[in-house]
Amino acid sequence: MSQSTLASTTRRRPTAGPITRLVYPSRNIPTPHTWIQSSGAILTKPDVLVTSWWVKGVKDVMLQTLGSNGKKSGVIVFGNPFPGNDNIEARARGMQAAIDVWNSANGTSFTLDNFADKSDADARTSSGLYQAKVTQLGTNLVAAAGVATGWPTIVTDILSSKGSKPGQIVLGAFRADPPARKGLHDGWIVASADESLYPAGYVTATLAWQYFQRSIAPRDYATGGSVIDNSNIAAIDQRESVITNLSKQYGVRLS
Repeated sequence: MSQSTLASTTRRRPTAGPITRLVYPSRNIPTPHTWIQSSGAILTKPDVLVTSWWVKGVKDVMLQTLGSNGKKSGVIVFGNPFPGNDNIEARARGMQAAIDVWNSANGTSFTLDNFADKSDADARTSSGLYQAKVTQLGTNLVAAAGVATGWPTIVTDILSSKGSKPGQIVLGAFRADPPARKGLHDGWIVASADESLYPAGYVTATLAWQYFQRSIAPRDYATGGSVIDNSNIAAIDQRESVITNLSKQYGVRLS
């Protein structure tokens, strides 16, 4: 192939705008969506997305469950492993917005506790913090949600040790990974966000790589965000099993 032919067939880097910020997808990316703009920057919109996710999805399941249980007030704990991280704080703001909407529409008075729980850094310390938090709140604790992979295990172990049964404290999660799905199967978690590690991490990082290494303009890519509950958990389990097995076959690290 001649140099002129090669030059004419080589994709050129898009010139829609400068690359202003690149956020490599990781467990702290505020799914459900990551926007990959034509400029090549991966830009996230956590406030819009997370608020929408809570107003239209998991929040509905959790708060409707509280309503079905006859609850009109109480504390909903948000397990925040990294206070000040805007990706995570955006989820707390989304939760607060959803609670405000629910309270206004239903005459309830639920409050949010944005709790620095260290759940993504030190499981033993986090367990001690939750022991104290559950004791402190007592019967005022009505629900909780957390973002860390280990959060469902930490919280359900603590609640179980204090005599709680699945469903007594309404739990929600932000993951589609094994601990969250186990919580769903066991009845502790009523709903979770479909945050699959493969699309959230591998695919979005590959799109960024294509841009920088091959000058292929990336497009918007939705990484998930639908609700996982008892109606679809079996299908999610099957999908995640396929992804996990393929990742082992091809040597792809998912987290």
